[in-house]
Amino acid sequence: MSKKAENLQLRGSIYWFRLRVPDELRPLVGKTEIKKSLKTGDLREAKLRARYERVRLDAEWELLRGRLRPKRDYSLSDREIWYLVSNWFIEKERKSVSSSGTYLEGDDAHYDYAMSISEENVAPAAYQAAKTILTEEGLEFDPSSDGSLRLERVLHPAIIEIAKRDFQRSVRVRR
Repeated sequence: MSKKAENLQLRGSIYWFRLRVPDELRPLVGKTEIKKSLKTGDLREAKLRARYERVRLDAEWELLRGRLRPKRDYSLSDREIWYLVSNWFIEKERKSVSSSGTYLEGDDAHYDYAMSISEENVAPAAYQAAKTILTEEGLEFDPSSDGSLRLERVLHPAIIEIAKRDFQRSVRVRR
């Protein structure tokens, strides 16, 4: 494969990812081209990172295209749902990791939360997280829509995983 087909450009000893922004998305993105350093001089690693960037941008752009569609006809695709949940999960993890050192010995909130994970407790959290995610993305939240229900189903295991990780971090800090 050629470097151009993989959106790679060698600048000095570092590979860069370059991708043209689709015409219809330029007003929303504010650029005609995306350029990002892949922070590697290794071609194999650059190809992997470029593929990751391409997938990430494709999902992001699909969401942006959804904003261009009339809201009542809008339905979340599986790719859009995974993109939204992945970003939500990463942000929750980032916040949890940065605050994990502040766990107090007498505070059993993490333990109680992790131990109380059940269908009854996760369903409201998934509903609230779906509502927050869609609102932050500027999308309409309709609790009965197929897209919102599918988003909640994908959020369900993510919420449980966040609780488990919070609990594991709290146990490590206590020792």
